[in-house]
Amino acid sequence: MKILAIEQSILTDTESALQDLVCYPDSSLLRNNDAFYIPNFSKHISASIGIYVCIHKIGKHIHYKYIHRYYNACGIAINFIASDYKELLQKQGLQTDTARGFDHSFAISSPIQIAEIPFADCNFTCTYNSQTYKIQGQQIEDQLYNSFARISEFYTIKIGDIFFLSLWHIPMVTIGDIFECHIISKHVLHCHVQ
Repeated sequence: MKILAIEQSILTDTESALQDLVCYPDSSLLRNNDAFYIPNFSKHISASIGIYVCIHKIGKHIHYKYIHRYYNACGIAINFIASDYKELLQKQGLQTDTARGFDHSFAISSPIQIAEIPFADCNFTCTYNSQTYKIQGQQIEDQLYNSFARISEFYTIKIGDIFFLSLWHIPMVTIGDIFECHIISKHVLHCHVQ
């Protein structure tokens, strides 16, 4: 399986879209509410918080109006990014995947089945320390579908894959920070930075 993502959720042209498409290995997953440990190679960790959907059908070049047929569950995820290392790679004109998809850099919540609760009806909430981020599925459904369709132009979507849509950015996380995430009233993710 793989994790597909668009680093920036707002894309303005084809060139930026090509730069923003990301494919992470499954080794980047951080499951079961495990703590995130700041790696030795970075002194500046930022985070992207967003939603993900679980793919249950193979496809490529998927039209917008058929996107809903390709996922069956959704959740909340946090992508921890080694920002200083990413900046170094960018200055050297190199790919930045290792700064965003290193081992255990992608904390993932337990999923909610779409059959039980339609995506549009899901309320996603993430509390970071004392700050709370909220959004309803209906508000981002078009954005999700457009981004999903765009990334399917470049990657074959396979059963078991995850598609991540980044919604909020935390400029810097430090040891002791805590993320708590809920979908509707269900607690789905706890992540402690260590």
